[in-house]
Amino acid sequence: MADYDRYWELHVTGTTGFYDFAPSIRDQRAYQLNTHGAHLPGHATLVWPDDLNIPGVINPLLLPPALPDAGYVASMVTVTDLGAHTVHATTQALAAWINDPAHKGKLRVNAHGNGVGQIGMADGTGPIYPVTYVNAAEIVTWLAANGLAAIVTTRTGSLAGDKNRHGLVTVNLAVCMGGRSGTTPASLNFMQTNSDPAPGSAVDGIARAFAAHGMRGIEVTGSNEITMDGASGVLGQWGRTFGLGGRQVPELVRRGDRPVVWDLRKPGTGGVEIVVPDGWTVNPAWFGRPGGTLAPPAGFTAWAAQGATPSAGWVIRNAVRGEQIEVPPGWIGDQLRGVILPPLGFKLTSNGAGRGGLLTSITEANAPFTGMGQRMAHSAAKVRVIS
Repeated sequence: MADYDRYWELHVTGTTGFYDFAPSIRDQRAYQLNTHGAHLPGHATLVWPDDLNIPGVINPLLLPPALPDAGYVASMVTVTDLGAHTVHATTQALAAWINDPAHKGKLRVNAHGNGVGQIGMADGTGPIYPVTYVNAAEIVTWLAANGLAAIVTTRTGSLAGDKNRHGLVTVNLAVCMGGRSGTTPASLNFMQTNSDPAPGSAVDGIARAFAAHGMRGIEVTGSNEITMDGASGVLGQWGRTFGLGGRQVPELVRRGDRPVVWDLRKPGTGGVEIVVPDGWTVNPAWFGRPGGTLAPPAGFTAWAAQGATPSAGWVIRNAVRGEQIEVPPGWIGDQLRGVILPPLGFKLTSNGAGRGGLLTSITEANAPFTGMGQRMAHSAAKVRVIS
């Protein structure tokens, strides 16, 4: 993290104030203050859940007489108010505070993402409560309606280019799949130092919206994969995982038999290897670059989407053999081409057509895979772009 001295944690709730990540509010605040307390000496929490331990309704608290000169502030907005660009005194005060040209500000947006340029939140847990989504770019229109505007500041270098030194410097999307759009993933650059967002992704949409409002030089960051609090093994620290929840990789399901899950292992180098079983065809990218495609075994031709987007999970059936492959949410399935795509930043090794292979994460000394995922902060798989 750069030496931000103003940090705004924004929690996007459902229409009723319901928030899936309510238990993370306390952990996120504690992590930032414990890790970056020298730059964030003060704090103001303007939101609090009914119950700290379970998903539920969270409530806005009154704006204090003064926000900290340097510190951490957490607030909330309903997805309804975000989409309607509602003007509110608290939002106006926070927009002015985070964009003060005498300070360095970061905004982190916490919500669900669907991998097609949108963010949102449901009004409860379970399938009877669908997520209400809005285009991620509405964040910028909402902020602008509440007074956020371009400021005069110098620039400084970053992995994505030259960004502002002061005011609102960075917007981070702590949302799932904010760097991809449909069947198009984010792309790792040639030097393997940074990833660019897919056109039409949430990250791309926000950066373009800032530019359209005349606010240039703001870095927008996010993840191509599923994100989760504590994925790196540290509560309050967000990281990326490959699949939703405990299901990280595809598996083969046979009638009356236990599922055959792909082998995911950590070889001790800080990276991850995923063994693709016999039957699959692994197609590496050209010249040994990360990326490529994975084609199911012969006979698995009936693709059934498990949601409305290519990242919502798939069931691929072999009707003759009565078997199916279950691809967890978070993996891109391209039904038109008949392939699934590997996570960002993985090199593919093929054992030959129909003989499986190996996915190997690129080596990143400063961003190892710990816990069940990878911390994004210093990873080349972190998606970054300048407005």
